[in-house]
Amino acid sequence: MKPLAPAARPRARRALLDSILAILAITAFVAAHPAIAAWQPSGVQVGGLCEPEWWNFRDAGAAPDGAGGVYASWYAAWNQFGIRHLTAAGDDAPGWPSCGLRPTTFFGNSSEFRLAPDGVGGVYVGWLASTCFAHCISLPGSVYVQHLTYAGARADGWPPEGLRVVTRPLAWEPPVVVPDELGGVLIAWLRRYRYDTRPQLIRVQRFDANGSQPWLGGANFVEVAPASPGSQIDPALVGDGMGGALIAWTDSRPSASAPQIYIQHVDASGALRDSAGLALTASPYRQRLPRMIADAAGGAYLAWQDSTAGSGLDLRVQRLDGLGNPQWGAGVLVAGGTPVFQSQADLCLDGADGVFVAWIEGGTNGVLKATRLDGAGSVVPPWQITGNEVGGGAGGRTSPRLAADGAGGFYLTWVSGVMYATHANADGSRAAGWPLGGMPLCTNGPGLCGPVETWTTSQATWLYPRYLIADGIGGAVAVWNEYRWIDSLDPPSTFDRIIAQRLGVDGPVPVLASLVSADASDGIVRIEWQVSGGGELDVERAIGSPESGWSFLARVAPDGLERVRVDDPAVRPGERYGYRLVRREGADPGTLGETWLTVPRAEGLRIASARPNPATGELRLAFALPDASPAVLEVLDVAGRRVVLRRLEGLGAGEHDLRLDESAALPAGAYLIRLSQGGRYVTTRACLLH
Repeated sequence: MKPLAPAARPRARRALLDSILAILAITAFVAAHPAIAAWQPSGVQVGGLCEPEWWNFRDAGAAPDGAGGVYASWYAAWNQFGIRHLTAAGDDAPGWPSCGLRPTTFFGNSSEFRLAPDGVGGVYVGWLASTCFAHCISLPGSVYVQHLTYAGARADGWPPEGLRVVTRPLAWEPPVVVPDELGGVLIAWLRRYRYDTRPQLIRVQRFDANGSQPWLGGANFVEVAPASPGSQIDPALVGDGMGGALIAWTDSRPSASAPQIYIQHVDASGALRDSAGLALTASPYRQRLPRMIADAAGGAYLAWQDSTAGSGLDLRVQRLDGLGNPQWGAGVLVAGGTPVFQSQADLCLDGADGVFVAWIEGGTNGVLKATRLDGAGSVVPPWQITGNEVGGGAGGRTSPRLAADGAGGFYLTWVSGVMYATHANADGSRAAGWPLGGMPLCTNGPGLCGPVETWTTSQATWLYPRYLIADGIGGAVAVWNEYRWIDSLDPPSTFDRIIAQRLGVDGPVPVLASLVSADASDGIVRIEWQVSGGGELDVERAIGSPESGWSFLARVAPDGLERVRVDDPAVRPGERYGYRLVRREGADPGTLGETWLTVPRAEGLRIASARPNPATGELRLAFALPDASPAVLEVLDVAGRRVVLRRLEGLGAGEHDLRLDESAALPAGAYLIRLSQGGRYVTTRACLLH
């Protein structure tokens, strides 16, 4: 390292001293400030509770805790950062102070924190770290990862400073951090040399829950396309549920006239399917900005911007199987042929093997639209391929974010001056309690809410990311960055703050009841709510629509977890039913937690069980078919290779049970079982022990 010039040494020493003093002051402040609560009309501020008010807080990360709460991180000046853990009620979780916890003891600058759930209530944290102490946001860093439990302790096997994924400080952008669907974590980053012309490369690594690296015998990383001569940007990443990963990116190769979308599959050992990656597109026009989510069947849904139409941008959506093979031909062109362009896509699952897609149509004052595609790529009526308008606001709309509501619909947030949200049912209708055009998430009035930063430069997207996290109990939590007025300063002024707000079934919380689950199968409707306030409640039911009238169904009382449940067997296939809670007495009488669902007409395609699991001998499979058309049963190993293929014909609609004799000849290990019929498929996993 080149030594500092003599004139620069006092400044460097002063920056280091300022950083140390700030850390000591904040440590003392944390000790004096216990946890506080709870969700407020203006949201809950994440970070900034224990630091100087004139600091700006940005660069948020967010992940669900699986119990209705959320983890949220922040970064501020002088190497100050932390993670706050909020429960479903908006309180600080036990073991987590309001000032947050630092995930690392690394002595230097840590920033660009990104979070992922560990599946058991804890959180993985990935970030960039360097030995810089001040004004470090534009400098490269090494990639680190840490694992924290629900209670705020480091998970077993993880060192205090975290695990260094890559040693050389060549990462310039925030890492991509996602669960591997097996309790571990996947982390991808962009290796870039700033001062020469060498291509940018994407690298990825997997860690299990104990911090071990299962890929390539513990090597530092896997390069996703080592044989590619082009530069790679915009990494998107999901786990395949078998210990591997799917990665999508924008690749600029000398042989192509424009950047294209490429795909790679990394198997459970870390081996690549193709050393150059697989070209998903081959267009003479630019393809870019892939957005990808896991499809809950070992594959993924992928959306990207397609410039084939010329100067405008169209939105194309594709489904990939577990090896990265496209399932929808060239993909579904959403709103293709319209005279305006589509951009800023986001995705979430619909709970029925399909996907919701949201986007901005038009420019600065664009329209917010969404549509729904089934597992075969067809639009689900009454949704339109050109999209249904789903959100309003006082100005231009930007930055849509989707989260599934667990009942077949979705929550959606966007920026229109301030942060807005809406809640849509599976058929696109507005959920009860949500006004036309959505509602702002901060309701304290002008001067106290927003505006939300709307820069579109690449660095601004790192500094001001926005999240909408499904909370696992029927709601969602939004995390975003906006300017807040600090009137305690002299003179008063606005500074960047990171805000979290929970969305319930009928609007931003605080609410008295939120939907946990709603299911209509086997001829019975089963619904569960999370409630507060105690006391008995009445459950009322309506058929078809609210205008048909509500009638008493049952009286229920909360259990020890403040949840109430109702089963309704008196339903008919094909009918739509509404349910709500009614509080007759107490401080908050009224109706709560209204939800609607349709009872399916026939048994759907599903795998009920693979048993025993794990199996030491005979393996049996219980499944259901919706009709008598031919079906296919496949067994795939952890590398994605098909090891069993059985064609099922003449079985008829309904439930079936068969013995998988081929399992006796398979080696011990984990397997994916896939049942497909009529362009749709479902999966389950089984483990063989011999």
